[in-house]
Amino acid sequence: MPDFIIRHPSEADRVMLRYFSARVLPDLPEDFLNQRWWWLQAPARTLVAEHVQTGHIAGICGAREIRTWIQGEATPSIAISDWFVSPDYFGRGLGKRLLVQQMQDETMVISLGITEVAAENFIRTGWEAPNRVPLYLALFPGFMARLRGWRNSPYDLRVHEMKHGDPINDREIDTLWETCDKSLPMMVRDSQELRRHLSLMPGYSYTLVMCHENQRPVGYMLSRLMPPGAIRQLGQRRVAAIVDFLVDSEAPRAFDRMLVASFRHLAAQGAGAAIIMATAPGLEAKLPGYGFISAKTPLVGRLLKKLATTFMYRTSELPNPGADWYLTLADCDQDFSRGSETAG
Repeated sequence: MPDFIIRHPSEADRVMLRYFSARVLPDLPEDFLNQRWWWLQAPARTLVAEHVQTGHIAGICGAREIRTWIQGEATPSIAISDWFVSPDYFGRGLGKRLLVQQMQDETMVISLGITEVAAENFIRTGWEAPNRVPLYLALFPGFMARLRGWRNSPYDLRVHEMKHGDPINDREIDTLWETCDKSLPMMVRDSQELRRHLSLMPGYSYTLVMCHENQRPVGYMLSRLMPPGAIRQLGQRRVAAIVDFLVDSEAPRAFDRMLVASFRHLAAQGAGAAIIMATAPGLEAKLPGYGFISAKTPLVGRLLKKLATTFMYRTSELPNPGADWYLTLADCDQDFSRGSETAG
């Protein structure tokens, strides 16, 4: 009989997952892993390693199904997170076994938000070298909305509050996906993927800003208000997350208008700060004009160095897409792990 069985988690694992969580994530609530998004994903993709003799959960490798857009084609892929092994079972190759089984038969596997130790282990199984992805922080979004607001604009903005199950204008989202700049590799951002994202955290309340020009959709921006304390380094300040955005390649100023509208709406809800992850060309130079600071900002940038995250990928069969990807918080486990004002 083998020492360990690798399988999908079940409801019967919840008690053991509390013990496992206390061993690998001692600073978080013991029910953290019992509240993770992967419980709601169908079909199940997350794997656990069960120690046969004791029934303990010895390791875990979370994953969600996505599609990646590379060189003009959408490829079924997975995104890996929650890769942990209990210190009680170190040195038995469990982490590698979980990772290898998770990657089996996958053409593209990505991970955004893993630790440096995990990155070193991923490289040993054929992953590309890690790339640090910056997080930007803006204080006083309400003030910036007033400062940077426009009286005259060719764009028509519509603001929607939405949760999983609320109606989505599939035609608008899919039209925008067809016309956006897809020169960088990225996760697919059509209506199917938006629905899948919302379904993983049904208690979260999002704000969707749709931008139109001459009745044509030219951009969307998805944001939400996080609960006090969601970012420990900012104390109890209420922080908003600009989760995702997509802009028509012929309407670059749509991003500016949607950001101001999101700032205004989130500030009215009580947001005293906002975060965004953005790697799209040109945004590093644009974001400081809206009050965003980065790890490069003197003095205060030290905080954001700690909040930056790591991106890695592994591909087989496909040409290597390179290190430069279009990434936002929607691609990162942080959107699922930092809670929401309504879900907690």
